[in-house]
Amino acid sequence: MKFTIVATIFASANAGLANLRGRQSAFVLPGGVSGPSSHRDGPATLLEALKALEKPVVVGLAADSGCGKTTFMRRIASILEGELKPNPLINNPKTNDETNTQVSDLLTTICLDDYHKLDRKGRAETGLSALHPDANDFVTMEKQVKMVKTEAPKTFDKVIYNHVTGEIDAAEPVELTDLMIFEGLHPMFAEGVRQTLDYAIYLDVVDDVKFAWKIQRDHEERGHSIESIKKSIEGRKPDFSAYIEPQKSKADVVCQILPSDVFPGNANKGRDLRVRLITITPNKAKGHPDPFTIPDMEIFNADKSEGFVVKSYKESWMGKDADVIDIDGGSTDINMLLQIVDKLGNISEKARARVKEGLTKFADAPGSTNASGLLQTLLGAMIVKVYDNTHGKADAAIL
Repeated sequence: MKFTIVATIFASANAGLANLRGRQSAFVLPGGVSGPSSHRDGPATLLEALKALEKPVVVGLAADSGCGKTTFMRRIASILEGELKPNPLINNPKTNDETNTQVSDLLTTICLDDYHKLDRKGRAETGLSALHPDANDFVTMEKQVKMVKTEAPKTFDKVIYNHVTGEIDAAEPVELTDLMIFEGLHPMFAEGVRQTLDYAIYLDVVDDVKFAWKIQRDHEERGHSIESIKKSIEGRKPDFSAYIEPQKSKADVVCQILPSDVFPGNANKGRDLRVRLITITPNKAKGHPDPFTIPDMEIFNADKSEGFVVKSYKESWMGKDADVIDIDGGSTDINMLLQIVDKLGNISEKARARVKEGLTKFADAPGSTNASGLLQTLLGAMIVKVYDNTHGKADAAIL
């Protein structure tokens, strides 16, 4: 069926390409699903018809709440020279246009909270946390992730978990883009979902750092008491250890965030961190890029009150061979991080420039005074390379 469609498209192109340049040509994919026409009304162009035959790259990002996923998604979009905005297709009076789905030209992020089976009231009545498998609809999650990857429909409908009301709202239409990221607590929990993902990332934030971040966000910014924050973290620990943390053994790459050894303690109020980018031996069949390389180095200011220690090495990560980039320290001078980017190997000059642009653009965002923002930006470049590698367009590669 795919061959017939391709042949028909090219036959039409050869017969009258000049006519196609001035008008649009409708087409239908196998199964009667309309091909994408971006956000415009009307039938697709030849270019869009060809594009419709490509499947999106599907990425899973696992992390606990409050671990910086929102900023991470913004950094990925910047690598693509885009900006994430709320789903433009939503038209839901009940939610007052409340959506968790974020979209740019090439990227869509799906929040896995939208696959909660129990709303806030239901979790309170059953005593189940949002981390518990019984509180989530893995059947629908697996069905839709597989549909996105294998069928690539123009749109699909997905319900919304409303973080304001705690209720499960009516469905929103979601239009596919080249990169589809499913982010949240459980992207690698169900084996059917994990096997469908082209690339799987785990943000591994240790408890001490997670607590410091929660204090900053929930206490300093939202006014929650420190005791309530501690209680919340402790209450989630059993389910986190049982259902979330084991997913890091299934990841293709892990971004691990730990307290700094170079500047121990919290004298600089969260400025300093030790961050490790752990890249498992790439799966070339899925287009995984080679790990970045970097020489061991140190960058400090004159009195050594700010700076970074950079190391690279190999290790066994949960029984798998891995390459590690280890960057420890902190600085308010973004130029120190830019110097580190200049020393990276296994990176195209286009990608290097995009990474540096992304760091500069988000110089005031969380993670910009340590290497967590840098490694998140590098992960964005790695995701884009998966797309480039799997779509085989070296002459038109994004990076």
